[in-house]
Amino acid sequence: MKAIQTTEKMSQNGIEQLLAMKESKANLKKRLELISSSIADLESDLIAKVERGEVIDGKFTLKVKRTEKRFPAWKEHFISLAGKEEADAILDSTIPKVYKALNIKAA
Repeated sequence: MKAIQTTEKMSQNGIEQLLAMKESKANLKKRLELISSSIADLESDLIAKVERGEVIDGKFTLKVKRTEKRFPAWKEHFISLAGKEEADAILDSTIPKVYKALNIKAA
């Protein structure tokens, strides 16, 4: 009977440890989301300042990398119906989505 109690206690301890680790993971995930949000806010602020010329030269050099992407999922189907020229005309008139990334280098 004693061996069964020890096994049960170990199993309960293992379950408690697992639950504690899951809770820690959830707390860390929330913290990571907050940090990620703060980083995104700071990067957006710095990008805006760089674009306005408000960053003073010093220890770091900042440049804004701009990338544009279009996501025309309809293109192949549309080409088969209306032709490539019409598809190109629509693609040319599509406003691209702009992505900005901050590039920081030590001076």
